[in-house]
Amino acid sequence: MGLLSLAGSLNIPVPPTVALTSEQNAADCARSWSFPAVVKLDGTNGGRGVAVAANPPELVEAYRRLCRNTSALSNLKR
Repeated sequence: MGLLSLAGSLNIPVPPTVALTSEQNAADCARSWSFPAVVKLDGTNGGRGVAVAANPPELVEAYRRLCRNTSALSNLKR
């Protein structure tokens, strides 16, 4: 059980979470989201790999920037 699932099972409020898979997927999802939204790379912590987007174009740019800055090891993990 992941931490978000555990928190939800304990009635702790958890924000909706979506795994983005591409820039197009990010753009499609952003059309139906409310903002601001947080974009976070899987497997990062301590504030690394996190961006806040105020609108759909910022979300797509944040996704693009975060994916570009991943290491080869991070990409292998995915």
